[in-house]
Amino acid sequence: MLTKVMKPEIFQGERYLRRPGAQYFEGWYCKQVSADGRQVLALIPGISLGSDPHSFIQLINGRSGETAYARYPLSAFRYARNSFDVSVGESRFTRRGIEVDIRQEGTVITGKLDYRETVPWPGTITAPGIMGWYGYVPVMECYHGAVSLDHRVEGSLTVNGSCMDFSGGKGYIEKDWGKGFPSAWIWMQSNHFGARNASFMLSVARVPWRGKSFTGFLGFLYMDGTTIPIATWKSHSLTLGAFDELKAEIDIRLGRHESMKVRAVSKKAAPLNAPRTGTMDRIIKESVMSEIEILYFRKDRTTERLFTDLAGLEIVHPGELV
Repeated sequence: MLTKVMKPEIFQGERYLRRPGAQYFEGWYCKQVSADGRQVLALIPGISLGSDPHSFIQLINGRSGETAYARYPLSAFRYARNSFDVSVGESRFTRRGIEVDIRQEGTVITGKLDYRETVPWPGTITAPGIMGWYGYVPVMECYHGAVSLDHRVEGSLTVNGSCMDFSGGKGYIEKDWGKGFPSAWIWMQSNHFGARNASFMLSVARVPWRGKSFTGFLGFLYMDGTTIPIATWKSHSLTLGAFDELKAEIDIRLGRHESMKVRAVSKKAAPLNAPRTGTMDRIIKESVMSEIEILYFRKDRTTERLFTDLAGLEIVHPGELV
């Protein structure tokens, strides 16, 4: 059990595979963006153990706005016990890269991508993953893991007859597992901020806790080789400003003289399957071509501005977060 907590990136659900009727899901979000920013593709391998047990690979094509859900029997899912190394059908996903071979009606994807210079979460015994000490709590509805905050990508994929060349591009990997996604959340992510080598992720969610619920958050800003956690478990504070289903403004207080202002605007969102009680039957919308602007007010009283229009963004029932 401790090994799994200390390595959130590995498959966590082995005991649920042996439990008939288990309500459980697990999925890894592997996103890549080409060097020129014209190609954006996210692939999500995973399993669903709710009322309809199966494994899957979900696809989000940023430029076309297309999504697809390649379904496989549960027996097509394979995993390594001590590292991030999972396969669904003939496709394989690891920290070192992915090999994709999906051949289903309407969705044919083949090719190989190498991931280089991956940046892991700087885990410690008190904060083994991005959830901090919450990672030790055995009754959370949903757990989150940061697998690679940033890395280089080499290789190409052929998607329905069109070549997508990601050589010289950048990638990112995170994951979720548990019973289901929260009732409401805002999630945003990008590691493409122009000439600035930075990576950012923020998730704000309604978290069930001891018969009640609270609005919690977690994330990070990775910049200049340093990872800055952003989290409830760090005793940081967060305030939602103006928001709706297409935009969100967020103020984050990291310390007495350190804070962030974040603005996110959704662009070209597409339907995506999400889990509830283990079953992937909840339809939400995600964009991988959205805008994020960050104003980071440093301890030294200087200000850093980061902007991207190559961001992932989900805003689901934000009114429940206040």
